[in-house]
Amino acid sequence: MTTDQKIKESESSGNSNRGERRRSPRFPFMAELDALDPKSNIRIQGRVSDLGMGGCYVDTISPFPTGTTLHIRMRKQDECFEAQAKVTHSTMYVGMGLIFVSAAPDQVVLFQKWLLELSTAVPTRPRSQVSPTPGSNNTSPKADASEVLSELLAVLTRKGALTEEESNTMLRKLRR
Repeated sequence: MTTDQKIKESESSGNSNRGERRRSPRFPFMAELDALDPKSNIRIQGRVSDLGMGGCYVDTISPFPTGTTLHIRMRKQDECFEAQAKVTHSTMYVGMGLIFVSAAPDQVVLFQKWLLELSTAVPTRPRSQVSPTPGSNNTSPKADASEVLSELLAVLTRKGALTEEESNTMLRKLRR
């Protein structure tokens, strides 16, 4: 099945707005994004707030409609990732979700580098450790507080209240 077929299958399923549909984890991420609709030649700018293997979320006041195929350019510091993407959902004045459709091999390498950096910066624990079975004493109050603080840092980073560097510094201090 091609990526386009998977996208169409996902969009045509009856649960387009129900629950989480992501197949891979997303990480807080900040980058500038330029998007071009090649059919209409309309360009918009936005800010990427989270990133995962399959796509990203872009904060923008004027998102493209769901289903639009775009050429995107994502800039983080001195690096630039370019790819073809498709809008999976769109909310006016808020933003849009994108799924990546294709990218050149050198762009895929850069993207994988970014994901590797993100996945090693954000601590994750298996779900069984996060939610112990009732009556068990597997987690300490300190571990629970650490999990909550980690989640809070991720949210603050995604919303732009903290930079990734500030968040990562605090996460390292939490793990000590």
